[in-house]
Amino acid sequence: MSLFTSCADYVLRACVATQARAIKPDRIWRNGKPKMRLGRFDDPDIDAQFRKQYVDELYQTLMRGVVRTDSKAHYTVVAFLGGFWLLPELEQLILPP
Repeated sequence: MSLFTSCADYVLRACVATQARAIKPDRIWRNGKPKMRLGRFDDPDIDAQFRKQYVDELYQTLMRGVVRTDSKAHYTVVAFLGGFWLLPELEQLILPP
């Protein structure tokens, strides 16, 4: 899952984004673990919030390193990702058009 956010937070964000009153547990959990496959949530509403938050948190982590040390230095970043789905979304956020 994401770097700093729990499953409950993604579900809450999905409820707010879709204006739903609640998301039933069977959409969230499978045998006591989040319903995920290949690094993504099975539920599309929860997954949308998860992807957005995951990319935001990874971007913040990268930028904090740049700002806190030397913004003019060249950095090499190594990240272990839970799924390749993240690469195009991260590329759009970081690389200039």
